[in-house]
Amino acid sequence: MNVLSVDDSAKTITTMFGGAESKHGPFEVMVRHSVGGIIDSTGLILDVNTYVDSFSPKIGSIYGGQLIAVTGRNFGEVITDNPIQISTNGGVDSIDCFLQSISANDITCRIDSLLDDNERMADQEATMVVFLKTSEEATCDTANVCNYLYTDDLPQVTGISSEFDTISLQWVIKVEGTGFTGATDDVMLEIDGVAQTTSAISSTEATFTVSNVSS
Repeated sequence: MNVLSVDDSAKTITTMFGGAESKHGPFEVMVRHSVGGIIDSTGLILDVNTYVDSFSPKIGSIYGGQLIAVTGRNFGEVITDNPIQISTNGGVDSIDCFLQSISANDITCRIDSLLDDNERMADQEATMVVFLKTSEEATCDTANVCNYLYTDDLPQVTGISSEFDTISLQWVIKVEGTGFTGATDDVMLEIDGVAQTTSAISSTEATFTVSNVSS
């Protein structure tokens, strides 16, 4: 590594790292003084690998559309830094998971909702793969942590109704069905491409407040 600057009073050294393939790390860092020789740098480790610690949910619809949250280490800060795919059949039928947000430790993405000629089947096992800018793959830090499963055991919509709330002066839509789960932001309703506000949800009913609809 090239030394850019040394601050003796702060006891800091600033260097420029030339980069390395992630699979070759982690690296032990050695510091050498031109006169005094090697400086004790015990425990000073540079880890350039990217790790997946967990992601959820690990099961989703054969029709796609699942929003996935990935937790890990050393992710990029730009939306294009870590493309994600759901890989089946050794990567032959991989499905894109379109990134929604990214930070150093968290990524969210939504699985492509379009079925292709090789339609996914219920109980088909797959692998969630986080790629690096170098086309390498992030390390799944524990066994089976990146396993994913397609299912056809899906929530069902059995009815929908609307009524005008005279207090809030807004239309309220109630969707009835089975298998609704999660927090209020886990179920979405769009009208004319505009996402509506989920005000309440149970296992059998979701309520939405209608707003921002032009027609």
